[in-house]
Order: sequence, then structure tokens, then C-alpha cells
Amino acid sequence: MGPLLLTALLATSPPHIVERVGGPVSAPVVIKRIEVNIPPGARKHVFSGSLFIYEAVITERGDIEELKLLKAPEIRPPWPELLAAQRVAVLKWKFRPARRAGKPVAVFFNLAIEYYLQ
Repeated sequence: MGPLLLTALLATSPPHIVERVGGPVSAPVVIKRIEVNIPPGARKHVFSGSLFIYEAVITERGDIEELKLLKAPEIRPPWPELLAAQRVAVLKWKFRPARRAGKPVAVFFNLAIEYYLQ
């Protein structure tokens, strides 16, 4: 094996297994939550009870590795700035990792962001 091939093998890490919560796999628990800073232009379009649901991959370290929007209310216009602000905040959240047999595991986990405005 030449040095180029060895370098390529070392640079790629094997994919880790991402499990589903349930049965022997406990749910992760939020231990640090960052509030979303609603952009000024979007504030008048977000109402109390607005619910956004994301699917995340929570790693064995309790970090969010992937984040995908699953559900959002109909907001006209859709305000990509609001979705970007949510992403920035949520990616800073920290979790106590999910566990299987006492060992941390990566899991898919749904997160909800709901607004309560005054």
C-alpha cells in the first residue's frame, strides 16, 4: 500500500451507528438550551404557539451533528432569516447523551421550538 492510499484511509472515519430512542435506548436530555433570537423583520409574522419541529442526530458526546426541519407553520413570506436563527441557536444546545446499557450512543431525536410571545 502506497503512502497516498494510507493517507486516504486515515482521513476517512467509519460511519457511526445512529439509533432510535426506545426500548433499551434512553432519550437524550437537554442540559444547555440557547434561546432563538427572532430577527426583527420576522417578529411580526411569528405568533404564540408557532411550532417548528426538527429531527437531529445527537452524538455520543451530546452534540447535535445533523439538523433537518420536519415541520413549520405557514409563514408568509417563509422568513429564511428565522430558520437560520433557529439553526444557529439549536446547534449550540448540549445534551446528556442517550444511553444503551449505560454507554452513550448516537440517536435520532425530534426537537420542538414553540414560541410564546407577549
